[in-house]
Amino acid sequence: HATAPPIQQWRRASTGVGQPFALWLGEIEQAAAIRNLLAHGLCEARSQPTPEVRCRQAGGEKVTLSLQQLQDAAQTIDLLRCRLVGEPAWA
Repeated sequence: HATAPPIQQWRRASTGVGQPFALWLGEIEQAAAIRNLLAHGLCEARSQPTPEVRCRQAGGEKVTLSLQQLQDAAQTIDLLRCRLVGEPAWA
């Protein structure tokens, strides 16, 4: 029996009535969007003049993500994981 990817588990958990996860749905969806861009649409990375990556969305449009956006997304994903499994989040 296969386990669903964490993002799908989080989405399911957020739909439960009275679940605290519902409060995090916006963060979950934003993290999922960036994760999906990187996992399925990464098409270019560069470090000069500023670090960034370019990804292609499902419809073909390209999106540029700065290093700061990537770092923010990574931090959000880590914080969500800690919240969802009940681990302390380290600042």
